[in-house]
Amino acid sequence: MDQITRVDILTPIEIEAFAQSIHPSNVHELGSLRWLEKHDRIEKLTMQAIVQALSNREETVKEMLISFEKLPVLVHDLVLVELWRALIFPKLLKENPQCSFSIHAILHHEATCINLIETVLYHEDAAESLEDSVLDIIDYCSHALNTLLATGPPQKTSSKALSQPADLQHQAQLIQFQVAFKALSSLRYIIEQSESVAGEVIPRLVVSSDTPMLLTALILQRPWIRPNPTGPTQEYNGDEQKWVDVRPQDRIVMGKIEAQLWLALYQLLMNSRVIAMYDMTDFRKDQLLRLRPLLHETTVDQIPLLNHFTTWLDGLAIGSFSSPPPKSPLILEMVSAMRPVLEAEITRDMDRLMETYRKELIQPSRDLMMAKAQKLSDTYNFENLEAVLPPSKCAKCGETASKRCSRCKNEWYCSRQCQVSHWNSHKKICDLMAS
Repeated sequence: MDQITRVDILTPIEIEAFAQSIHPSNVHELGSLRWLEKHDRIEKLTMQAIVQALSNREETVKEMLISFEKLPVLVHDLVLVELWRALIFPKLLKENPQCSFSIHAILHHEATCINLIETVLYHEDAAESLEDSVLDIIDYCSHALNTLLATGPPQKTSSKALSQPADLQHQAQLIQFQVAFKALSSLRYIIEQSESVAGEVIPRLVVSSDTPMLLTALILQRPWIRPNPTGPTQEYNGDEQKWVDVRPQDRIVMGKIEAQLWLALYQLLMNSRVIAMYDMTDFRKDQLLRLRPLLHETTVDQIPLLNHFTTWLDGLAIGSFSSPPPKSPLILEMVSAMRPVLEAEITRDMDRLMETYRKELIQPSRDLMMAKAQKLSDTYNFENLEAVLPPSKCAKCGETASKRCSRCKNEWYCSRQCQVSHWNSHKKICDLMAS
């Protein structure tokens, strides 16, 4: 039972006002002082939603987001920042930006949005309120999980000091790794509620994204596990956002991430509509049958539902399930609206966008940097964050940190060595915030 007394971040009046004020971000305003105000409101709504969910209290943040039809707006921002990260972020790194904390806020905005979406999607009425944007969130989750498959867990940084662009790139990789597991939870909730969600989500999950193969590959590859040359194997804890040692006696215990994958795959393949339109090629059949050795007694004991899945795989092995005919009936699939429009806008306005970002992010004035630093300090440094969020991360290496910069009180470090090696990157921000 949760014994922590969780203090509200927002009052009921603030929850309503903040939720009502959310509007889609424009790519030209990302990182600006005005946009940081918007990020601040969404960040605090996210914290309040987590407080309410963990405390088993009335989830007024979720109710307000549904009432004001704001979940599609959050999906819009999620897709926008994903595209910004892919198309613009690499260009910024090449110009050695001076306002790195504003860029980090943009990257963090993606994590904030998916955190809030994942927190409220647990409820069926929230999933229903996505309406057509459900296609965009499915695509987003698919991209995030495919990236996780391709890159695996982020590498530990060396003790040598990183340049500011390299440090930003490393922080982006850490955020993307964390985001992928929030995307997994969100995708599972959508799969679970696929019959009640607006739009034809099954074709999107099965035909466009081939989610069964994606989930299967993740179970087989296990990117939440990493070897530790100096100690026990480590497993990533998505709730606490940290790596933990796995004792030999605990290796048979299934973690939350793996359980989410098995449940999502089970819910998909036990759905008659999915099987009716899923072309069970020899490759797909072979990949699914690779799961059979993993469904041993210990696994099934932890998730009894998987006993039915084991029976289904046995039937697949002996050919009890036939694939749809090669020329199956026409499947009408809805087309996502957000991504193509946003991608076209970014591509069309790239030169103008870079000019804007040079003034806002690459070489901003000292006064602008100070104003942004103060805004971000107000956003991230309210007292009850420590009772809600996972332990702070070292700004240098990403490991759990217990020491804070005594001057600006904004950055955390795991050791004196990391603080010293990160000083060249942190000094300018520290000077601004301390002043």
